[in-house]
Amino acid sequence: MYLRKKIVYLALLTTSFYSFVHAQVVTHYQQKEQQQIFTLSNTKVTQQIVVDHHFLHEDALLAKTDWLTAYHNTQTHDVYTDADFALKMMWTDWSAPGKDFNGDLQLSLTKRDFVLQRYEFIALPNNGKELNLYFTPVNKENSLQLRITYQLLDQAFYARRKIAIQDTSLQKNWIEAIVSRSGKIFTQSGYNAGYSMREENSASAQYISLQLHPQAETDRIVKQGDFGQPCAINFSGGGVFFGIEYPAANSSVVRNSDMSLQLNCKELMGKVVKQEWIESSWVVEGLAPNHAIQDWFYDYINDIKAAPDKPYALYNSWYDLRSPSYPHVEPNHVMNEKNILHIIDLFKKNMTDKYGIHLDAFVLDDGWDVYESNWMLNKTAFPNGIQPIVNALKPMGTTLGIWLGPTGGYSFRMKRINWMKAHGYETVGTTSNDAMLDIAGPDYSRLFEQRVTDFTRQGVGYFKWDGIQFSSSEATNGHPVGYHSRRAAVESIIEKCKAVRAINPNEYLNITSGTWLSPWWLQYANQIWMQGADYGYANTPVINDRDAAMTYKDIVLYDDFNRQNVWFPLNNMMTHGIIKGNLASIGGNDDPLHKFADDVVFYFGRGVTMYELYLSPDLLHADEWEVLSRSLNWAKQNFSVLDKTYMIGGNPAVGNAYGFVHFKNDSGIIAVRNPKIQTQQLTVQLSSQQGLVDTAASLVLERVYPTHWIAPDLYAADATITLPALQGFEVAVYQVYPVQNAKKPLLANAVMNIAEQNGPSQQLRVMATTGKVQLLNPWMVKAVKVSEKEQNINDIQITQQSFPAPIAAGIQFSENTVSGTVTIDAHTTTTRLVVMLQPDSSNMGKPFPDIQFMVNGQKLNATKQLQDGHWGSYSIVLENTGKHDIRFEIGSTEKVQQWNGTAFLWAITQQVQPIIKVTLSTWQAIDKELLLPDPYAKGGALPQTQLLASGPVKL
Repeated sequence: MYLRKKIVYLALLTTSFYSFVHAQVVTHYQQKEQQQIFTLSNTKVTQQIVVDHHFLHEDALLAKTDWLTAYHNTQTHDVYTDADFALKMMWTDWSAPGKDFNGDLQLSLTKRDFVLQRYEFIALPNNGKELNLYFTPVNKENSLQLRITYQLLDQAFYARRKIAIQDTSLQKNWIEAIVSRSGKIFTQSGYNAGYSMREENSASAQYISLQLHPQAETDRIVKQGDFGQPCAINFSGGGVFFGIEYPAANSSVVRNSDMSLQLNCKELMGKVVKQEWIESSWVVEGLAPNHAIQDWFYDYINDIKAAPDKPYALYNSWYDLRSPSYPHVEPNHVMNEKNILHIIDLFKKNMTDKYGIHLDAFVLDDGWDVYESNWMLNKTAFPNGIQPIVNALKPMGTTLGIWLGPTGGYSFRMKRINWMKAHGYETVGTTSNDAMLDIAGPDYSRLFEQRVTDFTRQGVGYFKWDGIQFSSSEATNGHPVGYHSRRAAVESIIEKCKAVRAINPNEYLNITSGTWLSPWWLQYANQIWMQGADYGYANTPVINDRDAAMTYKDIVLYDDFNRQNVWFPLNNMMTHGIIKGNLASIGGNDDPLHKFADDVVFYFGRGVTMYELYLSPDLLHADEWEVLSRSLNWAKQNFSVLDKTYMIGGNPAVGNAYGFVHFKNDSGIIAVRNPKIQTQQLTVQLSSQQGLVDTAASLVLERVYPTHWIAPDLYAADATITLPALQGFEVAVYQVYPVQNAKKPLLANAVMNIAEQNGPSQQLRVMATTGKVQLLNPWMVKAVKVSEKEQNINDIQITQQSFPAPIAAGIQFSENTVSGTVTIDAHTTTTRLVVMLQPDSSNMGKPFPDIQFMVNGQKLNATKQLQDGHWGSYSIVLENTGKHDIRFEIGSTEKVQQWNGTAFLWAITQQVQPIIKVTLSTWQAIDKELLLPDPYAKGGALPQTQLLASGPVKL
């Protein structure tokens, strides 16, 4: 009989077992009657594979008890699958194996179609192990050979599997797709499975069903999966995730009608099966010992990244320099050697020399090449090549970076595309809207790889590849068309990533528009585009452009993480950084320092790891350089905590407060923002599902921006905290850490700035109090002085002097006019009056009327922001304190003769507070900490947003 002959033939298939006791991953084989059981095991998990009657029966990933116990999990956590797969074939013959009709050539082969022939364990250089299982077909008409590989690495909480096929005889059949996992998921062994048996010379097989053991565990699908995404399930004993380690594959889990869980991991292949093995990508299966499954998935992603995350600061020239081909660019903004060397010198003076900050990369964006060429450097602009620039950057520890647009770029793109097409390079499309260079085309692919590897050899250490189309169905372009053209393009990009890293393993790769947020891109690139536009302006009511741009960016991120539910580390998203350039500035002409500071601080507070500076160094004044440099230094110092991010709160698109949390071990950083003018509060959980250890306790909550403030209470993991109210458009940053780890005195309930930290002494400037002032760590403090008077450490008394309100108003509403007086307190340093107009339902969607803003009888040009028919804001800055007559009037236009709505008069102020000096003397010297910038007047001002009046207006 067939089975007997197989057992005799395979000397390895015996009842003995083999283990490699000296390695971290231990392998094991045993046979129980008709079952063969293979295991790979490390200190966290065991991968078990069961073959029954020579047919693949099931596999399981089993959590070790000690590992679960370390996370306070007393349950078992075992995840079983039926181990099935599917080979989606197009057979090249009159008929396909097992099919009755000629021409019925589509075929799906599964585990039932193959029997085990032999196996081998392989030791890997990294103390991991692999198990190769070799299968031969049941049906003699099937000429495919099958190999299934399982892999387990030392200390990994995840295992991998991949499928490989070859055909050494026919070598003509088409593999459309490999579904490398296609079956059911269980938490106990013994699903409704079976095996096939056939007689020795028969071409048919009989399927023998096994008994079903009902699924007893409760489970919840956490993530169904999607294109380029993982899928995940939480069971009572912990979580599990699955996914294909390839950015253009689909992984999914769904619930069947019988409530069972169905797994499907599919990868398009598009190849003829020949003698060489065709391999699927690895499919990962990972266990979480608790229910923080997304957090464990991000830990797995960290393991497979092309390079570890690190703070990476760069200058990008796009809003500072342009190609000489632009007709109206000022001479000092033309991209050429002279201007580039000047900008390098400005960065050296203002950042490196003054603040000790160096740029990791100095990036030349679009404009360095000759547009009608095959990516050739413009010799007129760069008569000496790039070497003088590379040499100028070396003393600063900075590498040169280069932008390329794989599909042809943006500026004068048709010149590039038409020239390339005329010179034999592959393109797709015919019009200016759809014409692209084809990165999968053999000739253009070779050219692009030649250019980037040449640049790498010349010292370029950073690339921005911007604009990639992942499909091309041009029949003459020398690669597969249709669905499979995407794979050709993906493989082309991956090849180029590998090629430059083969020359420089530290090459930094930023692959932007055209890509999608699959975490498996990070096997090849450092950064992937966040989606959306380079920058934009939200349609929520705002006062200035920079706030609108901040909200727009976070609307895109909210869409990524909430509507699309992508599992992708924000830390590896290119979010198009801080923009203030001569050729574009998102702040426009109304860009006060505190708004620039909010943008900069919140940019770093999101947790990005690539710090993009789209700046013109000659445009920044000293205070802006200080904001930028202090924020960047703070981000670098706190990098280890910031390097894992979760977005929290509401939807910025509708004006809800939101933020980003970062937790590591027992510490965290929380960055929050209010995207509208009305005051809001935000509730935050110190979640053990997002990186905080569940044993974290006695946690301090300290606000470090825009002012310092320490909460009077201590917290523990999973506590829910309502943060202090956020003023209109306010950004705030908090740090969380155990009180015992504090390296300075902790004065709670005081709104303050840190004036000085010098040896065993700290000086604080207290501007306000929010309750009884107290020390959270009095054991650290030797003495306390308030206004130079000694105080009891355990009973600190601070009497706060009160100033009048920053602004008082008497306002009347009359038909189309808002008028009255405002009186600004003498201690108020900045006053912005804002009129917000909101149409009634009859005018919603219609144009706004004309407006006039007058102060003390003089007409002023207001800063205007509006979304026609929905809202409008009109603001002016009052330079002087005291009493002012104001008048706001709406008038008709050619398009608007009637208009009804509501006017809201707001004041946004900064008022200098009566400062109380507090000196804290400590038993030991205090380490000087890097502080975020003070966004307000350095005399100790506090912001306030105040609604002065509201009422109806009509035209």
